[in-house]
Amino acid sequence: MRPSLDQILAIAPDFNSRYEIIIADTDALRREVYRIRCKVFCNDLGYAMQQRDGCEFDEYDADSIHVLLRQRNTGAAVGCFRIVMPQAQGTWLPFEHYGAAHVDERLFDWSSVERMRSVEISRLAIDSSKRQTAPTDSLTDASDPYLATALFYAVTAMVVKLDVHNVFMVIEPCLGRLTSRFGIRLDQIGAPFEYYGQRATFTTTGARMGAEASRLNPAWRALYDVVLQQLFVEQATQQVA
Repeated sequence: MRPSLDQILAIAPDFNSRYEIIIADTDALRREVYRIRCKVFCNDLGYAMQQRDGCEFDEYDADSIHVLLRQRNTGAAVGCFRIVMPQAQGTWLPFEHYGAAHVDERLFDWSSVERMRSVEISRLAIDSSKRQTAPTDSLTDASDPYLATALFYAVTAMVVKLDVHNVFMVIEPCLGRLTSRFGIRLDQIGAPFEYYGQRATFTTTGARMGAEASRLNPAWRALYDVVLQQLFVEQATQQVA
């Protein structure tokens, strides 16, 4: 059953009253990110990822910006993602090792890439307690349906704020298609391949994400504006205080 207009219009204030999205800019907050990743990816989904003391992490975390979704009333972490920044030396972005080889050059022009204005979005996750069913993937079955939307709006807001040119993601194909339902489109640029389940490489640009955000319908735009407020106004105010 499709939600009523009143339910759609209530999404932004309901999310704002119950959840907050923040940049994990301290060691303590980053540990919360690593813990929720361990719970989702290692414990719930059974992925053989590096972990220690209940935290999942890898060598790219030090060069990443981490974003945390948590409940307001308890402070409990319920979701996260990271933005891996490009490196001039060594590995440019992680997907170079597992996704780039599957890119179809008929679908994507590598010459259009601005390497040092490129980022990779990864480790998108929502806690299993916020998903409707036994875990199948980390985002697409959120029981609070706007959580995945809000998390991806935070991706968009961060990409626009950072003035990113190229955005890459190696994600479940169904998630790549899902984003268009809430107004932000990703282009699949290769066939699916096996990497912790079926994955495919998707891309977009920061300029396109910003333009699409500006054209969101009023209800989704209200949620996007709440995410902007939480990321860049509320958190800055709390730090000053």
